[in-house]
Amino acid sequence: MNPSIHPRAEAVELSWIANAYLDCAERLCKVLIKDNLDRSLHHYRVPLHLTFLGLELFFKAGISASGRQYPKHHDLAQLRILYAEAMPDTPLPIPSYFEKLIPDSLDLFQDLPAPDLQWHFARLRYTSDRKGNRFPEHDLVDIEEFLKELETLSLATQRVQFKLWRQFGLVRDE
Repeated sequence: MNPSIHPRAEAVELSWIANAYLDCAERLCKVLIKDNLDRSLHHYRVPLHLTFLGLELFFKAGISASGRQYPKHHDLAQLRILYAEAMPDTPLPIPSYFEKLIPDSLDLFQDLPAPDLQWHFARLRYTSDRKGNRFPEHDLVDIEEFLKELETLSLATQRVQFKLWRQFGLVRDE
């Protein structure tokens, strides 16, 4: 959270930007499907990256709206935990591509380091890390299925936005 910005303004601004990322990801998925480019990693990694950014900013918006400071990293697993504490009544469904990146066994093997989802943030944008080491190949993504999950996520994010607007008096229930 930026201390010079009121949490209300920051939360609303983050949610608007996040919504734009998700909207662009949806539109791009539809075009990829229409143009038969849905099997091209070079094309579909862009909506994956936009979705990652959208989720990150919605998580940060919820954390900010609760008056808490959000961490300055891109780790969706950690941000999701903080978001769930801040806004337990408005969960956000994570598309299965990202859900698979969050280990299910964290509770079983707490002594083992969990993969850092911040690493996946860079992996969606670049082919190698800062030292020139190539990232592993991406798993194939069914863009049509991903689009359905994006549409579900978009409905959930609208609930988050309305909650923020009501919370901050930008809209009223009548």
